[in-house]
Amino acid sequence: MFSCSLTITLLGLLITPLLKHGLRVLMTRPWIFFYDIQSDRMRTRVAKELEIQGIRVQKSVFFVQASRAQVKKLIRKLASLVDEETDSVCAWPLTSTWQREQRCVPDAARVVDAPYLIL
Repeated sequence: MFSCSLTITLLGLLITPLLKHGLRVLMTRPWIFFYDIQSDRMRTRVAKELEIQGIRVQKSVFFVQASRAQVKKLIRKLASLVDEETDSVCAWPLTSTWQREQRCVPDAARVVDAPYLIL
């Protein structure tokens, strides 16, 4: 059973991209983007691009609601910003059960206070 705070958090993660991008969200799925980039300048550029497309979850982790085509386009753009010899940018699609299976330590309630929640 979901706690109230967890339910609010999940609803916020689903509603925020819908408000930000409109009905286009209906043909998309959630993705987690993360990176390991050595150069501060390149890392800042990648972070700014991902902040436009999604929600920052941690310093180098972003939640993005996108179609496969949008993800491919975004990956191509990000690849042009980094040194592929030393850096990496990854995108993982979330499964249909991610909401039920996600866990936070120490408490999922802390996520509710995040500034990106709009209900």
